[in-house]
Amino acid sequence: MSQTGAPFPTSPRGEALRHLGWLLGLGAAVAFFALRHPGLPGGDAGELAAAACAGGLAHPPGYPLHGLLARLAALGPAEGVFVRLNLTSAISLAVAVGLLADAVRRWTSSGLAGVAAGGLLLAAPTTWQYATSLEVFALHLALVAFAGWAFVRAEQAPSPGAWLRFGVSCGLALTHHQTALFVVAPLLVVARRAWRGWTPGVLAGAAPLLLLPLFSQTDTPFSWGDARTLDGFLTHVLRREYGTFRLASRDEAGDGAAAFVGAFLRFEWEQAALAPVVGGAAAAVAAWRRPGGLALAIVAALVGSLGLFGALANLPLDEPLFREVVRRFFLMPHLVLSAVAAAQVGPWLSRRPRLGVALCGALATAGAVRAPRAVPGTLEAYGRALLTQPPGALVLVQGDLVSGVSRALQACAGVASGVRVIDQQHLTYAWYVTRLRRVMPDVTFPGERWHPRAPGAFTLEALLDANATRPVVVCGGLKAGDPVAGRLVPEGLCERRWPPGESLDDEAVWRGLRAPAPLPGDFPSGSWEALAQRDVFDARARPGLFALEQAIARGDEVRWLERAATALREAVEDDPSPAAATWKNLGIAEGRLGRWDAMRAAFERYLAMAPDNDPELPRLRALVDRPRP
Repeated sequence: MSQTGAPFPTSPRGEALRHLGWLLGLGAAVAFFALRHPGLPGGDAGELAAAACAGGLAHPPGYPLHGLLARLAALGPAEGVFVRLNLTSAISLAVAVGLLADAVRRWTSSGLAGVAAGGLLLAAPTTWQYATSLEVFALHLALVAFAGWAFVRAEQAPSPGAWLRFGVSCGLALTHHQTALFVVAPLLVVARRAWRGWTPGVLAGAAPLLLLPLFSQTDTPFSWGDARTLDGFLTHVLRREYGTFRLASRDEAGDGAAAFVGAFLRFEWEQAALAPVVGGAAAAVAAWRRPGGLALAIVAALVGSLGLFGALANLPLDEPLFREVVRRFFLMPHLVLSAVAAAQVGPWLSRRPRLGVALCGALATAGAVRAPRAVPGTLEAYGRALLTQPPGALVLVQGDLVSGVSRALQACAGVASGVRVIDQQHLTYAWYVTRLRRVMPDVTFPGERWHPRAPGAFTLEALLDANATRPVVVCGGLKAGDPVAGRLVPEGLCERRWPPGESLDDEAVWRGLRAPAPLPGDFPSGSWEALAQRDVFDARARPGLFALEQAIARGDEVRWLERAATALREAVEDDPSPAAATWKNLGIAEGRLGRWDAMRAAFERYLAMAPDNDPELPRLRALVDRPRP
């Protein structure tokens, strides 16, 4: 009898199939390798790649074990470094599949139940997405699966070594990703009578945290935080700058636990036709009739990872990109439900082994077929366009995509090493300015950090004045709340700041404008590639706005109005979903040229998507409704 109060039976058939789960993991590794991302992914991958190539810390909580594995993968020639880094996820998630399948086999005494658990995990296209590209979630699933596997083994055959191994698995999971707490803590509570056995293991499993101060010794412009002091270490590990269990450094609340759970159910329906949820509901009914410690631990894990975390997560779910970011956090409860659902069908599958194997293969194939495919070189081309700037330029970036891609290319491929890329969000932290003073001695920082009103801080205007001899380029826009004098003129994907009082040759600027080419490929909504493509299309519309501003400043000079109308018309023709502002600017240009029908058509498109807070909406509606003169 186990300490949970529930038996772990064995059977000859289960023993005969004991290696089937590991074979599934091996097969998954081969498939992940074949479908690996061919280059640099979006999201946090750029930052993780930069830390692997150049050293330093990744964003909180630092992911020390992942950082160590990524550094090993980055060894070797620069060519192909992103592919090698992507393979760390392939190996990690293949291990997760094998551990999950073997844990369920041991739990249920059914090898086919274990295979079904792996199949349900692989049925989700999101599993394949994060198994084939650089991110921390593949290792996260592997460590959570390791904790579950070690727990089942220790329950089946209690021994000091088994409980020590369980403790190590828990420590590794907790020090890698904070959300592991929602699974690990209930298991530790269930195993509380063996606390003397697993406590030393938890401490040993936390050893990767010692890497954080070591990684922080390396000064690079890409490193986050300073873990060399106790306060800096705790700030990083506890995610104080974000907020523990929060997803963004912002004050706004998210959509709440109910919306989060609803989004998870939609995820399960889209990814696995609700099969894990239905199986989990059946298990809940069975556990209600025969409650046990492990059943309660599973319920607590789901309540924590969906209800509690959903209440704390603060990204809005109505924006496609944020919705895709949040979906990564559904993988852990999906893994838990996959195990529970497979346990319910284990006895039935054991009587139909061929059908069970075929079903698992069908589930995994469905996930692989539906997983998103990356277009080779997409974000690398985007990043190189961002970094094509005048030598020695001060490039102010904003946004995870812009900053992450530029970091990765500078750190791993040596692109534009003379360009000084500065993250505007990080400028608000004193540790960032302190580090940049060491790694960018040619850049002057006139204070401790950037803040428009704080004592000892500097304004953005003061920073630009202190580096007035450098070209200043803005990629991703300027951070709100601290206006800067001067003008921003289009410069490829970015904008170049023209200081106030300095003459600007508008004709020379116009002749030098080059609209960036759209990125090749058709990208799903919410993907980082789609966000990069949106940046490209927005940049293609900026020359039209520039021309419109010149025309208005010259009293509606026809030559500049024609330039504006032509550029904006080309922008909306090329863009499958033009921004509302582009339609509005086109309507203004056409109207000032006296082209009533073209103006009305553009304003109609704008009004269909205009923000409600635009004070010009009544006047534009009146223009559209007014009879043609």
